Amino acid sequence: MPKTLEYETLLTLIGERSAAFRATIADAPGLGVPVPSCPGWTLADLAQHLAVGRRKWAAIVAAGPADAPPPPPAADADELARTTQELVDA
Repeated sequence: MPKTLEYETLLTLIGERSAAFRATIADAPGLGVPVPSCPGWTLADLAQHLAVGRRKWAAIVAAGPADAPPPPPAADADELARTTQELVDA
């Protein structure tokens, strides 16, 4: 049976893994670099995908069960950082 991590540990992991991905983006020669584990995707595609998902889940957690989240905007590395923090804060 898999171990369930503590809430604070999960928040730390979200922050650490997002920081690692942002560092990867910063070290890459450009956002058009392909992502080997996501065939057909670039760093820009993956950053957009993660930021949209995090913004959605942050809005859902913050709103509670009765309210619908706002539609997600376009994302870049800075937006990925902001949306990660929104999710951790929520």
